[in-house]
Amino acid sequence: MFKKRNRLRKTKDISNVFKYGKRNVAPHGVFFVYNENVKNENTRFAVIIGKKFSSIAVKRNKIKRIIRAVISSSDYHNAKCDIVVGYTKRNKMLLYKEVKEDIDFLINKINC
Repeated sequence: MFKKRNRLRKTKDISNVFKYGKRNVAPHGVFFVYNENVKNENTRFAVIIGKKFSSIAVKRNKIKRIIRAVISSSDYHNAKCDIVVGYTKRNKMLLYKEVKEDIDFLINKINC
């Protein structure tokens, strides 16, 4: 679980990331990054897994836990931007290693 200061919790904040943020595509997922994080000095994350990934909630929750573990265990919190992590249209369960590679790819690509 992310700390409260590192979570995007409000629907308005997530909508702003989708509306004004940049879309980045990684090998297994899509990431939306919004650099105009004026209010907070922390990087804030939201994880969204669509039903197209899997119709079974257990699988969607497992991949959410994996994503949160990757983000929590690494030092991605100094980027100072809002990031929405999304995985859709995929029936294969992702491994910890694949998710870590995707998020590393994203952080190196955006350099916010």
